[in-house]
Amino acid sequence: MIYIAQLAQSSLYLGNSEVLAEIDAWLEFIQTSLEPALMNWTYPFLGVTEPDEKVVDKASGDVKKQLKELDKGFKKSNFLCGGELTIADISLACALVLPLRTVLDEKFLKGLKVLMKWFERVSSMPQFTNVWGPIKFCKQPLELAVQKKPEKKESKKQPKKKTEKKTEKKTEKKEEKKQTSSQNPLDLLPETQLNLDSWKKLYSNTEDKKAAMQEFWKMYDPQGWSIYHLHYQKLEGEGQKLYMTANRVEGFLARMERLRKYSFGTMGVYGEEPDLEILAVFMWRGKGIPAEVNFT
Repeated sequence: MIYIAQLAQSSLYLGNSEVLAEIDAWLEFIQTSLEPALMNWTYPFLGVTEPDEKVVDKASGDVKKQLKELDKGFKKSNFLCGGELTIADISLACALVLPLRTVLDEKFLKGLKVLMKWFERVSSMPQFTNVWGPIKFCKQPLELAVQKKPEKKESKKQPKKKTEKKTEKKTEKKEEKKQTSSQNPLDLLPETQLNLDSWKKLYSNTEDKKAAMQEFWKMYDPQGWSIYHLHYQKLEGEGQKLYMTANRVEGFLARMERLRKYSFGTMGVYGEEPDLEILAVFMWRGKGIPAEVNFT
C-alpha cells in the first residue's frame, strides 16, 4: 500500500516525517496485532483452519480489547491520523469487513458507536463500495462447532458402594445431556434409504452424468431429503466483476462447512460481466432448509 501510494503521489500517504511515521505505526499495528487475532477468530468458521476453542476465545478477547481502544481514539479525530483519510484507515476498514459479516454482532457493536461512525464514513465511499459492495453486518455471531471431550476427574477417597451407584447414574445422565447438546440436529432425523457417501462415489466415478442421475432418482428418498434451487438476489452493484462474484460463492460454501456430510450440490457463476448471476442446486438432509445454512 505504501509503495502504490508513493508511486501515485497519493494524498493518502503524504506529509512530514512525523505524519508518515504515525501512518506506518498504524499499518504495523493492523498487520502484526489486529489482523492475526482477527484471522484466529474468523478462519475456523470458514474452514480455513482447524477449530480450537481456546485459540478462538483468546483471539476474540484480544480483538474486542483492541477495538474498544480504537473506539476511544476516534473520539479525538475523524480518522486514524488526524482529520484526513490515509491508507491506515483503508487498511483497518478492509480488515474489519469479514469480522463484521461473521462474528462482530450488533450487541457488541452498540458499545463501539464512535468506531462504527468512522467505519460507515470510510465504507460508504464509492472507492470502497466498488470493491466490497455494501457491508451487511451479522445480527448474531457464528457459533464454533467444537465437540468438547468430557473431563475425567479422579477422586482421592473411594466412596461407599451405594454412593458409587448414585454417582454413576448422575454421570451417565450428564454425559447423555452433553452428547445431545453437541449433536447436530440432522443426526437425530429418522433413517433414510439414500446413503450420501455411496451416491457421491457413484457420481464422481461415473463419466456419464446423465446415467448417474438416472441412478440417483432410484436412490432418492423425498421423506429424508430436500432439493432446492438457489438463485442469489443481487444488491445494487453486485454481479459486475467475476472475481468478486466468485468470492461470494466461496464464502457461502465455506459457511456451509457443518453441512458437508449432510448435503450434495453444485453452485456456480453464470453469465457475462457486468451481469453475472449465482445459481445453485442443493440436496440436504431433512424437509426444509437446515438452520446451519447461512445465506448472509
